Amino acid sequence: MAGEHRPGRYRHFKGGEYQLLYTARHSETEEELVVYRALYGDRGIWVRPAAMWDEELVRDGKTVRRFTYIDGEVQENGLRIRFAAPEDTGVILDFVRQLAAYEKLSDQVSATEALLREWIFDRGKAEVLLAEAEGEAVGFALFFSSFSTFLGRAGIYLEDLFVRPDCRGRGCGKALLRRLAQLAVERGCGRLEWSCLDWNRPSIDFYLSLGAQPMEGWTTYRMAGETLRAFAEGE
Repeated sequence: MAGEHRPGRYRHFKGGEYQLLYTARHSETEEELVVYRALYGDRGIWVRPAAMWDEELVRDGKTVRRFTYIDGEVQENGLRIRFAAPEDTGVILDFVRQLAAYEKLSDQVSATEALLREWIFDRGKAEVLLAEAEGEAVGFALFFSSFSTFLGRAGIYLEDLFVRPDCRGRGCGKALLRRLAQLAVERGCGRLEWSCLDWNRPSIDFYLSLGAQPMEGWTTYRMAGETLRAFAEGE
């Protein structure tokens, strides 16, 4: 309803989707402002008066809201799948650390709440889905846009998928992947892809059971840390 500015996803009456980040006030006039991010293109951050955000317009003879709250939340097998918000950053970091421990890579985690909040929510470089059971987060999926020149369209790359050990076997991982597949279809993406450690047989069998196929003949290359800096500086 007009006047409510809860953080979350909204659809513009012309079809574009946006994420309302928070509200603010003009320092001189105290006018309420809405701060939001486009969920397409360069994902820029914008500001507009709250009164304009709440406006209703007549389009094709029908009265419609300029922005309609959609959130993107779904329910499956008693689980609530929703997009994470800035206030969930601590939960995301905890899942990252649990995943790293499972993969025996805890020594490689340098992420902090401040860094995750900046890169996921302030800069909009990734998105996160949370799976909740009885109001408690039990799993997450962190993903971002990729692009295929062969397909000529964007895709979704799943960076991390993790479900708490005590909550496995309840369809949580499948529900998160299904929601990602739905998003890929809704956004017109050409594919959904991810990587898996060679020794992680339980996950490999799970992915194969869903119809996912391994990419034979491909090797991932990476530059990071001092190697990346040195190469960038021409050393």
